[in-house]
Amino acid sequence: MDAIQNRDAERFVATITLTELAYIYSRKLDVASGTLRVMQIQHSKMNLIPLSAEIAIRAGTLKRSGISIADAIIAASALSVDASVVTNDPHFSQMGVEITRYR
Repeated sequence: MDAIQNRDAERFVATITLTELAYIYSRKLDVASGTLRVMQIQHSKMNLIPLSAEIAIRAGTLKRSGISIADAIIAASALSVDASVVTNDPHFSQMGVEITRYR
C-alpha cells in the first residue's frame, strides 16, 4: 500500500477487486483482516472504477474459458480508463490488456 500511495501516476481499482480482496483476506486470515484491507484500498489514493453497464457488457465480450468473470470485469475496467493491470496472471494479455508485473 505504501508503494501505491507514494507513486505520482494515477491509479485505479475495479470495484470487483474489493470483492476479491475481501474474500481472499477473510479466508486466509479472518473477516476483520478482509474488511481492513478493503478499507485501506477505499481510503487510498486509488480511483474506484464502478461497474457500469458498458463495462459489464465489455467484460462479457472479453470472457473466455479459463478466465473468471471477475478477471474479465477487471480487464474491461482497465480498458475503460486505458490502464494496465498490475498482476502476474498472463491471461489479461489475452483480453488485450497491458500487464504490469509485480515482484
